[in-house]
Amino acid sequence: MGRTARSRDLPHPPPVEKIELSEKNQRGRLLAAVLFLAIGAVALAYGFLSLVSGEAGWREIEAADQADSCAGDFTFSYLVSGAAENRAVTALYTQAAQTAGRLFSADQAYEGVNNLFALNSHPNETLELDPALYRVFSLLEASGRRDLYLGPVYAAYRYLFQAQDDAYARELDPWLDQETGAYYRQLAAYARDPAAVKLELLGDNRARLTVSQDYLRFAAENEIDHFIDFGWMKNAFLADYLAEALLAEGYTQGALSSYDGFSRSLTPGDISYSLVLYDRAGEGAVPAAVMDYTAPTAFVCLRDFPLDRGDSLRFYRYASGETRTPYVSLADSLCHSALSSLTAYSQSAGCGELLLDLLPVYVADSFDEAPLLALSREGIQSVWCDGGVLYYTDPALELRDLYESEGLHYTAELAS
Repeated sequence: MGRTARSRDLPHPPPVEKIELSEKNQRGRLLAAVLFLAIGAVALAYGFLSLVSGEAGWREIEAADQADSCAGDFTFSYLVSGAAENRAVTALYTQAAQTAGRLFSADQAYEGVNNLFALNSHPNETLELDPALYRVFSLLEASGRRDLYLGPVYAAYRYLFQAQDDAYARELDPWLDQETGAYYRQLAAYARDPAAVKLELLGDNRARLTVSQDYLRFAAENEIDHFIDFGWMKNAFLADYLAEALLAEGYTQGALSSYDGFSRSLTPGDISYSLVLYDRAGEGAVPAAVMDYTAPTAFVCLRDFPLDRGDSLRFYRYASGETRTPYVSLADSLCHSALSSLTAYSQSAGCGELLLDLLPVYVADSFDEAPLLALSREGIQSVWCDGGVLYYTDPALELRDLYESEGLHYTAELAS
């Protein structure tokens, strides 16, 4: 079968935005509250105990208009002082989530918005970008990472995760299908090559997605329209965008988190939060421990297992128990996870910066703790699970409620 024929077997999946919004009603508000605890999510430990009657108190803020919005991926809780502040913070969150959803979309065009879709649709043309999007691209450029260019691979993996049965999944799986694997390796080769594809940042918020004629020809033959895409990483940058939009207007009494592991607490330090650390156990997951913290903190939680039905859209699990994850390597376009779970946090870096630091550690065949110890000296702390032991890099961290059951007992140990 030719490569063009294979491209018809790997059609582009439906826009990610639409899939996630349709799942929101299935997860429901109660499930969203559980996710707020479960996934790198900041859940209030003590704040709820001091709720006052009336309009003031902790509220789950929901976007009033979710059209084209990223709000369906996030839970946002805020300590409102009354009805007026509730309305004000809801209006701001609604606007910020809609702006971010449009700005970071690689799947849809919006009038007057030069987003990832616009860049992909106008290769070798100079476009003026929103300053927030330009800053994200600048962060990626400074990191030296080229995961942004795995756009075609992310699109193909999303289709794999939607496979209805193992037989169809195997045809789309680069680990199992030889021809699919060869195609993915070709995509990875283009993604690694700056001469094939490169987003040039030209200053004054202007950028040009430069794509070689060879890659353009290959893309046309294989129906590729995603040269760049944040893929599974997108919510890290969206979490930062939403947090900064709230902070810019002085809203600091709250926390937001995505269902897939990216969260930001905004409170200066007068509220204590708790984070549940999950680990894979057999075919499920267990709450391995709980950590408490204060002060504005960004969290990134990477894990090779889903926590609920909605979250399972990011994975495919075969009947054998073998799982495919979204964590794709530039080296071969295959998914890799060095650990079952890894959480990093910082009071100075945002989710995007944290994620870029974790990528070479987590998206790997084997785990090396040395980079995490080095990051610890820079103020980026980590916790990871390995063989029933929770290792952590922060000497001041105290883990509580270590999970115990028959045959399973977690312990905690300072990494060194």
